[in-house]
Amino acid sequence: MKKLLTKNWILFILIFFAVVFFIIYSWFLKGVNQKFISPDETANYFFINLYAEKGTFYFNDSLQQVADGYIHPRSMKVVDGRTVPSSFIGIIIFYGTIAKLFGTWVIPFLTPFFSIIGVIFFFLLLRLIFNEKIAFLSSLLLLLMPPYWYYSSRGMFHNILFISFFIIALYFLVKGIKCSLSRFGWLLYVTSGLFIGCALWVRTSEILWVLATIIIIILANRKVVHWRDVFSILTPILLWILIFFMLNHFIYGSIFAIPYGTSLHSTSAATSTEQAFFIKLSRLIIYNKLNILDALSNFYQYCFILLPILFFLLLTGIILTLKNIICNSMCNFFAEIKKYSRRVPRSHQLYYFLFTVFSIWLIIYYGSASFYEYQDGEQIIVGSSFVRYWLPIYVFCLPIIIITLIDIITVFKSIWLRKILFSLFIFVVCTISIQKVLLNQVDGLVQIKKYAEANKLIDKQVIAITEREAIIIAGNADKIFFPERRIIARLPSDKQLASSVINHLHQLVPLYFFYTTDDTMSNQLLNIFQSHGVILSELYRSDTGGQILYQLH
Repeated sequence: MKKLLTKNWILFILIFFAVVFFIIYSWFLKGVNQKFISPDETANYFFINLYAEKGTFYFNDSLQQVADGYIHPRSMKVVDGRTVPSSFIGIIIFYGTIAKLFGTWVIPFLTPFFSIIGVIFFFLLLRLIFNEKIAFLSSLLLLLMPPYWYYSSRGMFHNILFISFFIIALYFLVKGIKCSLSRFGWLLYVTSGLFIGCALWVRTSEILWVLATIIIIILANRKVVHWRDVFSILTPILLWILIFFMLNHFIYGSIFAIPYGTSLHSTSAATSTEQAFFIKLSRLIIYNKLNILDALSNFYQYCFILLPILFFLLLTGIILTLKNIICNSMCNFFAEIKKYSRRVPRSHQLYYFLFTVFSIWLIIYYGSASFYEYQDGEQIIVGSSFVRYWLPIYVFCLPIIIITLIDIITVFKSIWLRKILFSLFIFVVCTISIQKVLLNQVDGLVQIKKYAEANKLIDKQVIAITEREAIIIAGNADKIFFPERRIIARLPSDKQLASSVINHLHQLVPLYFFYTTDDTMSNQLLNIFQSHGVILSELYRSDTGGQILYQLH
């Protein structure tokens, strides 16, 4: 035991910090009580509970046929009369299975748990590629990194679970390459393939760059990776894909279903499966829909403006490494150049190359989109969808940043001065993280907790004055009242169809409209009601006056 502690004391120190940060990450989730401010989180939490308790991925509502499939909150859709998730089901399966074993109380804390598991495997991975010092400092910085901290605390998003599975998969792949002559090396490859499959279940949309990364690693190490090793990796991945197709057929009516990113409203398997598959596939391969200028602008805002000190070090590190590689390649012709460069190990070069390739893909692919969170598209916030989708960039840039920082501070000969400079860097990162993750007035965790508490109070008051069978037309406030009440987030854009849905439902159940003054969707719904002469009777007004519950007559 003493020998184990002596050999791995840095790992045990990291585990200690990881446990501390698990508690920090979990603080926000204490007392959440099913109420989230995001429709994705709300839907994931609901279906995880449903799968844990009933073993199913959908539920039925007898009024869906009358409502033409419009009774559901966002991030859900109706397919052939069944309300199903409108996003990736991997997190539902994994978290739901764990909740079956330990109880549903554990669900909010699973993302913080997997986030620290990801940090530990990040250390193990970087120790294989770089060295223990760089691995430890990079992993410590990962715990503090604002995007990682933020989404570890926002427990019902997919991204942390995806990146943790991917890091674990990379560790076992690199470990398998290092132990290629081992008798049980094939087992490492099989484990890598299993976790690649897990990662793609959680976020299937990342399949192109994930598989490209794996293929490049295998090709770069083709001298030690044999065909049987490739087969060991591919077999579990193909097994996951087969199960994925089977689940798609069961839940969505087709093996080609891609529920994520398709229309909010779909009432048949035909419109939500094959058509959606080819539409989504076209988005991956038709480059004229990608806007490089918008992508670079968004990357500049959500990387260099959001976290300037980190990405300044990243850019510096990439430039210096590129200079070293170029100088190394020219040393055969100009020997005097050698003294101006430092040899870059092959494993480091591969890491930099892979990071650059998949970063360019993620920047262009996701950066070309437009996301408007918190009713203000101009806010540069850590809660933006850009930050979630670019989480792999934030994570895998860290060893480059640490290497660059070490190169800068080693210019100074005094060891104490180096320690002071590094401590100052950590202090600055901590300060930035606390300000952006906790204290930001738009999307900081403290502010979000206030939003959630206010929503719970509104929910309690509205539930008290509405019938159990009632339907609330809620717009973006759908997350407040689901699952206690049936919800319609949007009505048909066709006014006649909207009027027909309202009239048919009004004859069967009480109808309410929850109006929010600064919500674009609420105002669109209000216009629909006013244009059809619907009588609105005010029943409730929030303390701020910005939210009103009307009964429809």
